[in-house]
Order: sequence, then C-alpha cells, then structure tokens
Amino acid sequence: MAALVLTLEKARTELYDTVVFSPEDPKFRRYLNHLCMRFVDSGDWARSLFIVSLPEVGGMVTLPRRASACVGIRFSQGSPRAVYPMAHEFSEAGPSEQDAGFSLSSVFELPDVCVQQDIAAGGSLLTLTPGEGDVGEDRVARIYGVGTDGRRLIENGSDGVSLDISDGAATTEAAVARIDSVVLPVTSAHLTLTDADDNVLAVYEPGETHPSYRRYKVGQIPAGHTVEVLCNRRHVDVIAETDLVFPSNLGALKNGLIALRLEDDSDVQTAAVHMRTAYELLNNELRRTRGIARPVPQMRNRFGKVRSFY
Repeated sequence: MAALVLTLEKARTELYDTVVFSPEDPKFRRYLNHLCMRFVDSGDWARSLFIVSLPEVGGMVTLPRRASACVGIRFSQGSPRAVYPMAHEFSEAGPSEQDAGFSLSSVFELPDVCVQQDIAAGGSLLTLTPGEGDVGEDRVARIYGVGTDGRRLIENGSDGVSLDISDGAATTEAAVARIDSVVLPVTSAHLTLTDADDNVLAVYEPGETHPSYRRYKVGQIPAGHTVEVLCNRRHVDVIAETDLVFPSNLGALKNGLIALRLEDDSDVQTAAVHMRTAYELLNNELRRTRGIARPVPQMRNRFGKVRSFY
C-alpha cells in the first residue's frame, strides 16, 4: 500500500509496533531514517525523480539539498545535453578542460560544494545570520576553507574557524577565499551565509548540519533561458512530525523495519526475506506508476533502410 503523502506522524502511528513498544520511543525515528536511506540509495523508486529549474551562475548550476545527482539536463527551448562524470575531462579520450565561460554542448560533473554561490575572486569576510527564532540559543557554526593568504583557516591550532550565532549574526575575523566545508548547529529557521557585499552565498535549511550540494558545469546559456534538471532524490532525515517520509509505501516500510529489527537480533536470514519483500513491493509500485511507452532507437544503414534495435 502506497500513500502519496506520508508524514512521520502518520508513519509512527501505522508502523511503530514493528520495532518498538511505544510510539514515543525515539528509536523508531532512527530505524525509519536508516531504512529510508537504504531504500533511496538502492534504486529509483516511484516519485524518486523530480525536475527543478535552476539559474546558471558563472556557467555552473548547483542542485538543491534534496537532489543527489543530475540524471538528465536540458535548457529551456533547447535539446537535452549529455551529462559526463568528473573524470571525463581528465580522460585521454576526453575533451580536456572545458571553459564554463563559453557555450558547451555537454554538461560535466564538478566536485561537491557547501554553498550555492562561490565567493568572488579576492575573497571576502563572511557573515552567518540565524532566523529570529534562533537568537538567544547557544549555537556555534564552523567554517573550513582557505584564507586570502592561501593558508588553511586555523583557530586555536584546529582546522576551521568558529562563528557564534547565539546572539545573532556573526562575521569571520579574516577574509575567506574558499569555503571547503561548513558545520552548522540544528536550528528552527533558515541560516543565511553572505559575503561583505551582502551577496547571498547559501541559505541553509533547519536541520541541515553538514551541507553538501552537487554541482555541474553547463557553460553560458542564452539570456532568458533556464536550466531544467531531472534529479535523483537524496535522503534527508525526518525530524519533525510533519516531515515527509520517502518512500511512502507502507508495506515496504513495514517489511523493511522488521528486517532492521531482525538484523539487530542477528537473525540475518529472516531479515533478508523481509527486505526482499520490501523491494518487491517498491518494484511493483514503480511498475504501476511509470509510463508504458518504450523509446525505439533506430539507425539507417548505407542502403537507406531503417533498422530497429528491437
């Protein structure tokens, strides 16, 4: 049985007794997040793909938090583009490094980043601003990267610098040239990272403690066009009772939770049976929900005849 929308509260009500004795037991949420991560990382299930329209910034696009990878990409009013892995530009048979400042016929994967927009050349002081509801709470963030002197950001002999946002916005003491990682406290509202010119580099969601985003080199696109990306869903832990659970197939979740409980009890064989049933239910749901049309690639030989691959 699959629900289009399943909240943590609903999942707890329906499924808690498969792993715990009380719906208030925090162990249930831990089990559920573990299971959903395993499901999401193991295949493309119903509603695991989604489309986002993104702006091109400096010849690059950065996927949102809930996207794990770009499956397909196209420009508005244009044809889809091939997406190549990061190693393609380093391959002997590849195109070598492509300049993002020009129009490109293909798209290339780039290293993951922790901001939606990079710091401008020359570096800048950085300011992290919490939401109003988080002011007054004891919260400290940490930024890792490189300063304008080319050296790692160091504070008290340790890698990274701290920003105490307990009383509101906090600014780095020295200019930063590159951000490698950010570690954030749990908040109830969004955190905003800006540079000295108030350019927004990132907006972090509540509960996003170790931000990491996929980035792709798309090159310059014509004015007025947007980049449409077909994304694979990334698992994000559910925390609040109103958070949405994915996948939302109750039958698969029930069997998966039982399997995790049995794994903890060292009953690996019985656990495998329940996990196999869970995947069968997910596969059945996928077959019911996806389109039935099949693309038929064709090729024309030298005699002018068209031959199908099927």
